Order: sequence, then C-alpha cells, then structure tokens
Amino acid sequence: MAMRANDGSSLVEVLVATLVLVTGVLGVAQLFLIAAVTNAAARDTTMATTLAAQKVEQLLSTDLAEESGLIDHVDRWGQVVGTAESPPANAVYTRRWAIEPLSAETVAIRVRVGRSDRVGGSGPMAGESRVVAVKPRPRS
Repeated sequence: MAMRANDGSSLVEVLVATLVLVTGVLGVAQLFLIAAVTNAAARDTTMATTLAAQKVEQLLSTDLAEESGLIDHVDRWGQVVGTAESPPANAVYTRRWAIEPLSAETVAIRVRVGRSDRVGGSGPMAGESRVVAVKPRPRS
C-alpha cells in the first residue's frame, strides 16, 4: 500500500509546533514574573506613601519645634520598632522627616519613607516616597 502525503504529521511539523508552543509558554511565564515584580514594587510604594502621609498628619496635629534629621523605623504592619540611625532587624521601612522654617508664619514638614534594606544614610532612598506639607506657626 502506498503512503499518501496527508496521512499525518511529519516529525518536522511536530517539532515546529512544539517550538512555537514552548516559545509562547516562556513568554507568558516571563510576563507573570514581570507582573509579580511590578506588584511588589507598587505595594512598597503604596505602603511608603501611606506611612509618609501618616507622619505628616501626626506632625500637623502637634505643636512643632524646628527640627531636622528625625528618624523612625517601621515594621511591615506600620508599627514603629526603633528610632536609632541604623534599622533594627524587624524594620521594613525607614521614615525620615524634617521641620524647617519657610517664613515667620509658616514651617515646612518634609517626610521621606523608603525600604530599610535600601537606605543609604541621609542620601536618597531607593523607591522612596516623599510628602511635603506647610503648617502655620502657632501665634504666641
């Protein structure tokens, strides 16, 4: 019996189809990895921004003395776990703030928050969030 040309798939066709399938699956896997990394970065940025806004609100609700270089370290639940220059082991975020005069009537509150594992002293923190607010000085 003679074989006809359309009786089935050849080995070359199966290999090409497998190559196309594997390429597609690898592309989708890479997209999942990129999405996971982006999601983690977005979570860090959101938490850092929330912590900065909370500190600004706290400082706005108190009488302020002009100070700078103040620092606290926060765990993953937003609880302060230390105020020393170097973060404790359970710190996830580092919050730095300064209160500076703008004029005789106002002060600026500047808060920076970044991951504790990426803090570089007083320089910029990787992935940090910054919030600035202006508050009138209390009249005496």
